[in-house]
Amino acid sequence: MTDNGGRSPSRGTTARRWHRAQKLEAKTRSTMTCYDTAEREGIAQEVDKSRAYRQRLVEERLGINLADFREMCVLEIGGLEFADRHLFGTKARYKLILDPMPWPRVSHDAEFLQAMGERIPIRSSVINVCWASNVIDHCKAPQLVLQEIARVLTENGRLYITCNVWPLWLSPFFFMLDRIDGCHPHHLTKSSFLSLLSESGFVPDIDFGVLVPRAWVKKLSIRLKVMLSRLCGERTIQFRCSISA
Repeated sequence: MTDNGGRSPSRGTTARRWHRAQKLEAKTRSTMTCYDTAEREGIAQEVDKSRAYRQRLVEERLGINLADFREMCVLEIGGLEFADRHLFGTKARYKLILDPMPWPRVSHDAEFLQAMGERIPIRSSVINVCWASNVIDHCKAPQLVLQEIARVLTENGRLYITCNVWPLWLSPFFFMLDRIDGCHPHHLTKSSFLSLLSESGFVPDIDFGVLVPRAWVKKLSIRLKVMLSRLCGERTIQFRCSISA
């Protein structure tokens, strides 16, 4: 992968950079706990209003009827309080959220595992569906995480994954992004992201195009950084994947 600013995501990142990213991630999460009661209730109401939309999204993105979830085990990698949570409005048999950082505010119908995605503490071939939204470029070793997801998925298991990617022309300047965008240990182009999927044993079945994420960001500086990133060509892409034969 020559278009990733000289650092292969398959080999992971340095321990120093990883710990720096984790500290910044913790700081970002702390800002998300600063909502007062009224703001939190407002967010919860918006989430409830969008429940039907989110459930339709699950059916579309995964190609699975909601009724079929009753016999499935589902896993979400990454556990932000206001993360997608699409899967956990379903009647799945077993629901898990995995994140390396402590995060007690978890959906009441899911079990939280504090662990690294590079070493998922689940036995092989038991997960039917994995939802990994905006996660891979936050990991220490993205390819190891994808290989672990492939390991825990059943033979016909499905992965829905999104990732922030940057235009190829910007890749020579990724070393600058490393300083500016410290929460992301990796900066990927679309081609390097697709290579990661392929090398980890996944086949992208459907490309859903660019995702326009909903942001629950209160802090103006973070909003401005997001706007600047978009102007530089950053996009969030999304795929449904299956395990290659």
